[in-house]
Amino acid sequence: MCCPEETINPTNTCMATICLVLNIFIPGSGTIINACFGQKCAAGFIYGICQFFLTILLIGWIWSIIYGIKILQKSGK
Repeated sequence: MCCPEETINPTNTCMATICLVLNIFIPGSGTIINACFGQKCAAGFIYGICQFFLTILLIGWIWSIIYGIKILQKSGK
């Protein structure tokens, strides 16, 4: 629900790991970078912005980490 598969752009494992680390330290940044690497840019970009602004409530930080893990999982496929 929080991370639709179709909004995650496939990348190599190295880039997916970087996106995960960025999402841990700067919530939403890895999501935005992943969005810029594919055809489906708008949804990922909006999710990244929402993750950043919801960090105040800790919801965005958790969402960002989950999204980063999903990016990493999709890179292995």
